[in-house]
Amino acid sequence: MQALDREWDIECALEANAASLALAGVALGAFLDRRFLILPALVTGFLLQHALQGWCPPLTFFRKCGFRTAAEIDQERYALKALLGDFAALPADADRARAVLAVL
Repeated sequence: MQALDREWDIECALEANAASLALAGVALGAFLDRRFLILPALVTGFLLQHALQGWCPPLTFFRKCGFRTAAEIDQERYALKALLGDFAALPADADRARAVLAVL
């Protein structure tokens, strides 16, 4: 369960990678050659595409590297809770939804 809490979802990986590449591109552009400024322009373009369309080319790479969405990680987390019996003590009446939310 702790491994799931520490696991980065694909959005976090995309944002961290984009920030790193953009910062590196600005630093290289400022100190070495202005042509390196193309890198942050590309990265921010991909981020804009992701914001508008929900997809960008780096997502395919991150999926192949094994990154999962937050929903997939949560699904595994709740499946483990069910297998471990964390939901066994919940009432079976109409207040079940409130009881489940209280456990989370």
